[in-house]
Order: sequence, then structure tokens, then C-alpha cells
Amino acid sequence: PAHTYNRAGLFNVTLTVTGPGGTSNVSSQVLVNTPSAPRAAFVASPESGNAPLTVQFTDQTTGNVTSYFWNFGDGQSSTQRSPSHVFQNVGTYTVFLTASGPGGVSIISRQITVQSPQIPAPQAGFAFNPVSGVAPLSVQFLNRSSGNITAYSWNFGDGSLSTIEDPTHVFTHPGTYTVTLIVTGPGGQSAAQSSLVVIAPSATPTLTPSQVPPTATFTNTTVPPTATHTFTATETSVLPSATLTSTATSTETLLPTETFTETPTSTATSTETSAPTEIVVVPTNTETALPPTATFTPTETLIPPSATFTEPPPPTETATSTPPIVNFSPTVTDPVGNPLTVAFTDLSLGEGIFSRAWDFGDGQASSETNPIHTYAAGGTYTVTLTVTGAGGASSAQQQVTVTAPPTATFTPEAPVVNFSAIVADPVR
Repeated sequence: PAHTYNRAGLFNVTLTVTGPGGTSNVSSQVLVNTPSAPRAAFVASPESGNAPLTVQFTDQTTGNVTSYFWNFGDGQSSTQRSPSHVFQNVGTYTVFLTASGPGGVSIISRQITVQSPQIPAPQAGFAFNPVSGVAPLSVQFLNRSSGNITAYSWNFGDGSLSTIEDPTHVFTHPGTYTVTLIVTGPGGQSAAQSSLVVIAPSATPTLTPSQVPPTATFTNTTVPPTATHTFTATETSVLPSATLTSTATSTETLLPTETFTETPTSTATSTETSAPTEIVVVPTNTETALPPTATFTPTETLIPPSATFTEPPPPTETATSTPPIVNFSPTVTDPVGNPLTVAFTDLSLGEGIFSRAWDFGDGQASSETNPIHTYAAGGTYTVTLTVTGAGGASSAQQQVTVTAPPTATFTPEAPVVNFSAIVADPVR
């Protein structure tokens, strides 16, 4: 007969033979061993190259194999025997092959290196207008770089930054600023250029009085007091005891005109004094009168010109920032021992990032930068990362597939035991 043993061990087999002469027994031991596990092995071609890199994996496992599981190290997997896989991103990936059979599980791994394509580095260059001026000065910067460019980084030398291609910046204080532009290409290469921007202080108004003062003409129309002159003449005549006394009275009105050279606002006051002059008449009755003298004393009050200048307030510079660019990478930390644990790496870019919010798609969350999360069961989960920075918040999603570890089961094939028994004396 044939018999199947379902477990390993040492078994005693007894054959009992019955004949006309009686019954005879014979025994023998059967050893049933545990089936041996397969020996996992594979080759990859090529093992390195530029992204995107297509690799053909060829299984070379020996032994009894019932299933294959490939983990490519980039979040992707396969159950084919000899799959082909495309690595999209630059990096070093550890690829695991798990071969399962009745005798157990065997695991082997190899590394695949994906390199960056040899892309020429970009050339940085820019122009700006105006090249100098008085603070506050608004300057328009124009990108003149060449080559394949994926990112711009401006440093204006006054603590301000920008990531747009053609920014406008206001320099609020005088000084000499070194403005630097760094451009980055898809291969990671970068180039830089710097230029000087000279900002002069604000202009201060200066009031200079005219060197030739204007001429003001004042006409005094005041009627001076009446001057009365008395003329007294004494004559001695040849006539005996003859005395002639002549008295004359005259009235004169003086209207003087004065010219002054002063500043535009002036007040002039004149004071005059006119006194009569005595005239002596000689006996010939000839009279000579000298005109009165006038004395003019001006009194001046000068009001100097004044000017008031109010400098306008400087403009207010408003710095704007763009929301962060969100990206992340999931990696199964231990595809063999614990394939449900995934390490997440934040690859986000942006200014002033201060918070991160992870949603692992299974009701769990985290605020760490690079969290590690263990899923309770295998499946495909939608993971969301929300990053908040100075320019606002942005989100990105990726699907992550985790597979529960396989359960090793086997049914050993029992050996077929053949033996024969010889009855030495069938009669007795």
C-alpha cells in the first residue's frame, strides 16, 4: 500500500502476515523529514543607469516555490516570477525577492542605482532698471539666464528674497547692495550671478536767497508842517532920524521823495524837521533867502522771507511669498520582517515652512516632518500631506500600497515505504 504522512517524524510500520500456519509480524521504521525551503536568487539588468531606468529582473530561485513577492523599494511591488520595473526618480533602491514554498520562505535583495541624466548646467544672468537712484527706489529685475531652468532664487542684499522669475523690489534705505540670482536646472546643477545696486540718500531742499535784492520805491506823500519864515531888515537912511523896519512873512511847503533798496517786505517811517532860516536884509533893500533844510531819518523793519518744506513719507514695501511646493516619498522600511511599516520623507520646498499635517488614509495622522507609520492591514491607502508656510498652505496626495506578510504553509509529500517480509518457516 501507499501512505501519506502529514507531518515529519519517525514512524514504526508493522506488517502482519496471516496464513494457514498462523500469524507472523515484522516491523520497520520510516523517517519523514521536513521539506527544505527554496533558495531565492535573481539577477537584474541593468543594475545602474540614468533616470528613468527600466530594469529586467530574472528569477533564479531553486527548490519548490509556490509564490513570489517583489518589493522594488520605491513603493511599488509585483507577484510575477520575473518582472520588469521602471524607476522614475534618482536614488539608490534596495529590491527584495521573497520566494515561498512548502519548506519555508527565502529572501534575497540587491541594490539598483538610478543616476541623474547629464544635463548641462544653466547660465545665470539678469538685467535691472534703474541701475541707481535715490531712496526709496523701485527696481525691476529681468531674468536673462539661459538653459533649462527649474528654480530661481533672488537675494537683494538687504535681507529680502524672491523665487519668481522677474521680480520688482523697493530699496528703502541708501547704500550699495549686492543682488545675487541663483538658477537651478533639472539635473541639480546651479549657477549664480551678482551685481551692485547703488541707492543714494533722499534729496534735501536748499533755499538760496537772490544775490541781487529787488528795488522798492517809496514816495512820501505826507504834507509836512508849514514852515514860517520871518525876515527882519534894518536900514539906516541918510535922512535924519529915519529908521525903516521891514518885516516879511513867507510860507513854503516841502514835498521830499526818497528811494530805498530793501528786501521785498519792508516798512519805512520818515520823520522830518524843517526850521526857518533867518535872513538879514542890507540897506540896499536887496533880500536873499536861503531855502530851509530838511532832515530825513528812515526807520526800517525788515521781515525776512521764510520757506517750509515737508518731505513725503517713504513708500511702504510689501513682501509677498508663494505657497510651498508639496512633495514626499514613501518607503516600506522592512519589506520582510514588517512590510506594513512605511517611512515618509518630506521633500517640500518653500519659504518659512512652519507646520506639516499628515493623513495616512487609515484614520491616523501626524505633524512630524518625516514620520514612520505602521498600517494595521494590507491595502492601498491615499496619503495626504498639507504644508503651511509664509505664503499659505498647499497639499499633495500619493497612493501607498502595503502587503501583509505571507503565511507559510506546506504539505510535505510522504515517502513511499516498501519492504518485504519473509516467513522463515511457514509450516510451523
